[in-house]
Amino acid sequence: MAINKRSTGKWIVQLRDRNGTWFPSKTFDSKREAEEYEDELKILRRQGVRVKSRDLRELTLSQYWSRWSMECRGEISAGWKYSQYQMWREHLESIVGAIKLVELDRSDIAHLMSKLKSKGLGGQTRLHLYNLLHRMLQAAVETYEVREINPVSGTLKPSVLAAKRKFLKPVIAKGFLDDVREHRLGIAFWIMIYCGLRTGEVQALRRENLDLEDASITIHEQWVRKEKRIGPLKNREPLNVPMPTELVKYLRAKLDPGLQPRDFVVTNQHGEMLSHSILYKELKQLCAKHHLPPLSPHELRHTCSELWVEQGATQQDLRRLFNHSSEKSTERYIHKTDERLRMLSVKGEHSHLRRVK
Repeated sequence: MAINKRSTGKWIVQLRDRNGTWFPSKTFDSKREAEEYEDELKILRRQGVRVKSRDLRELTLSQYWSRWSMECRGEISAGWKYSQYQMWREHLESIVGAIKLVELDRSDIAHLMSKLKSKGLGGQTRLHLYNLLHRMLQAAVETYEVREINPVSGTLKPSVLAAKRKFLKPVIAKGFLDDVREHRLGIAFWIMIYCGLRTGEVQALRRENLDLEDASITIHEQWVRKEKRIGPLKNREPLNVPMPTELVKYLRAKLDPGLQPRDFVVTNQHGEMLSHSILYKELKQLCAKHHLPPLSPHELRHTCSELWVEQGATQQDLRRLFNHSSEKSTERYIHKTDERLRMLSVKGEHSHLRRVK
């Protein structure tokens, strides 16, 4: 129904054109008036009339957010949609929500970024907020064609230094693996360090995903923490990861022979899916016990990249191993260390740099 009765007793008409864009909604005192307006809109829809983008010119940023969030966000996860909603409601709407879409200018963006900084928000958070607003306004330029330029651009973008991730060097990583060989979460740490699986991928890992004969792990799903459910992998592509011989030997010895194909490989003490908080807590305690820098579960992926690069893996190899959709993501896992340069010089892989006698 395009007509609905509101709590005030009035009747509101809401109808979309053939492209799914809303015609201007109107409220009437009587149902008869509402039905007449509905009939007019239905005639326009049958004629193929589209809602003109100029209707957007009267919208405030808050009203535009409601429309943009429904029509322009594409296929993103429910968890990320919720995060965007939180960012808009908690940090952006109170500052720019009342400004008209077509009147927002660079001075408003400068004021916004200053206010966000004064609230004590970190650089990375401010960058997320800036990028969200940039995407919203870019749609006003390219999709709805109600603005000629996007005011959310240029020098106002927060500059954030990439956080330096901690990791274990290969010799230390192998020592750590020996130390946790008998730990109840040892299997999780061995798989994460040797194969680079994300925490959610390890949480959802089942016995049927491990092929010890083929020395590979094949996964199709992960635990999505924000949505509290098992869902597809990050870039929705199945992942097949080769297992080093050391890992295969370890799993042959440590896996419970009674595990059924759909049983989780790693669980908590009650046999249920391992939680992120338990994994994080146990890893932190182990790092302290063995006098290592405190690592997060994600930083075990950075440790994994060190092991594979030591064996000659290229950036493209790591991209495939980590299931990245872009090379830019993989670049963060290439750690520029002096040790690697010394190792390469000893191997003679850069012999052209040696002094000519």
